[in-house]
Amino acid sequence: GAEEYGAEEYGTRGDDVEKGGTQGYGAGERRLGERHAGEQRESVPTLARLDELADAVRATGMTVHLHREGATDGLPAAVDLAAYRIVQEALTNTLRHAAGAGEVSVRVTVEEGCVTVTVVDDGRMSQGSGPGWPGAGRGLVGMRERVRLVGGSLRAGPSPGGGFEVAARLPTERAS
Repeated sequence: GAEEYGAEEYGTRGDDVEKGGTQGYGAGERRLGERHAGEQRESVPTLARLDELADAVRATGMTVHLHREGATDGLPAAVDLAAYRIVQEALTNTLRHAAGAGEVSVRVTVEEGCVTVTVVDDGRMSQGSGPGWPGAGRGLVGMRERVRLVGGSLRAGPSPGGGFEVAARLPTERAS
């Protein structure tokens, strides 16, 4: 049925984005995958590279709306990386688990003292996305850990308008 196809299709698409695009994407996305596998200091992805990430997701057929407010240059490296990885994992989760999703909105807002990241899709949870399924929850656990390491907060769950929402608030300055 359509549900089975959707889960299988999204699983494949999500794997490709998480690996940075090893099948059917260009060299730029493959390089992102190499960086994800072995984050070397000179090649750690930052919010400045969100366009490449969005393009990799668009290559799967998903519509991605990317909104940015504020300057991302000058952010603490740990916050910049955490924000990028949260967007990456949320997009991967959309492709893997949000059956029927056709659109995802990514909003990154940099204000004095914090970065806010919000990713909302228009899908519904697929069969293989609930608790008890192999691999369920690892992405959210990773996001929570990244947020914790920089002293931020994370909210993840059903969006009021349907779909799934991930929202993170990352302080750019640690309280003394």
